Amino acid sequence: MVRRIRHITVAVLMVGGLLVGPTPAGAAPLACGTILTVSTTLTTDMSCPDDAIVVEAPGVILDLGGHTIAGGGGAEGAGVRVLAGGVTVRNGRITGFRYGVYLGTGSSGSLVQGLSLTADIDGVHVLSSSNRIRQNLITASPNVAVLLADHGNLVEANSLQRNSAGIFMLGPNDILTNDIVGEFGDDRGILGFRGGRVSGNRVSHYQGPAGIELLNGGEVSGNQVTANVDGIRVGGAATVRGNVAFGNLDDGIQAGPGAIVQGNIAVRNADLGIEAPGAIDAGGNRAFANGNPLQCAGVACSG
Repeated sequence: MVRRIRHITVAVLMVGGLLVGPTPAGAAPLACGTILTVSTTLTTDMSCPDDAIVVEAPGVILDLGGHTIAGGGGAEGAGVRVLAGGVTVRNGRITGFRYGVYLGTGSSGSLVQGLSLTADIDGVHVLSSSNRIRQNLITASPNVAVLLADHGNLVEANSLQRNSAGIFMLGPNDILTNDIVGEFGDDRGILGFRGGRVSGNRVSHYQGPAGIELLNGGEVSGNQVTANVDGIRVGGAATVRGNVAFGNLDDGIQAGPGAIVQGNIAVRNADLGIEAPGAIDAGGNRAFANGNPLQCAGVACSG
């Protein structure tokens, strides 16, 4: 188990939305394993073998103050482990942990924003709902940049670079306007097991089955997928609308029976632009300059 060294409980007074009164948590360096129950700003870098900071009170704002929390390779350690709801973690760098930020089962409604997460096995690991993961840079995660084990979370406007996998979601979540770039030999940029909304993302250079893959339902709309194996792959009951698939190594878009396919553009993919046998053709699809002269199968495509 993680050794917890300090337990901080500080009486504060809210005046006009500001914390006033004594704030020793923000005035002195924190020890590894500190348990926070009050909003805190780091004043120095930290290096910790296991958990660095554990947040156990709702509504806490943890501002890293631009500092770095470095891990020591502990088997289950987290840079920041959040065990309460409505917590904010922001503004700093976390590197070298099993989990960069771990949002536990009681952490619903939390915000992870403005962090640089580098070489953590999982960048952000989420076990609760209704959280927001926004405007972070997550790089070089050997497992996955963001793992969502619950539903109703928002992952928005992040830059995910050179992670083995980008975003895995076990339930329906919203994945919006992220820039996700892999490397050859990697898994998928976005994988959803039970639906979700995947919209406005740019996904490239993922060499698993597809840049974006939804296995069971959901919406894939307005994305740009480039230089993956398949650009987009969905099962039945999904909607694939308004995407651009360019220069993928097999098909631009694959859609299973019953999927709705509408208004997509597929250009210069190595095989078909759109392969969708048994799909519902909602019209407006375009495909040209793909390697297979059919251009599309299962739906009609204009040039």
